[in-house]
Amino acid sequence: MTSQELFSLDKLRHEIARYFSVVNPLESGITKIDFEGPRIAIYTRSREVFRSRDQIAKDLVTLIKKRVIIRPDDSIRVDREEFEAEARRKIKGIRSLIFNELTGEVVIELDSSVPPPSDEVLK
Repeated sequence: MTSQELFSLDKLRHEIARYFSVVNPLESGITKIDFEGPRIAIYTRSREVFRSRDQIAKDLVTLIKKRVIIRPDDSIRVDREEFEAEARRKIKGIRSLIFNELTGEVVIELDSSVPPPSDEVLK
């Protein structure tokens, strides 16, 4: 990695930290910033930041001109069995749940005859 690339990465980290210090200085809970190909993954232990991830990602994309994804820190992830039980209780017609342990993301496959759940249920 060249010194120019290192400077650029440090500058991005600084801009991200500055954004969170202005928007929510007490509750950002940022634990890690990773560069994953064209995306910047920001890990947080703040449930509030994670719930607001869509708006935060949009704000950061505008600010730093890079793709951004907000992910939960391991410390706030729900237990897999607990999540599965809650998902099956709230969402009808689940065919399967595919867990990605590395990113904390879950893909929910539904039966084709079932309408998709509302955004509020998914959050």
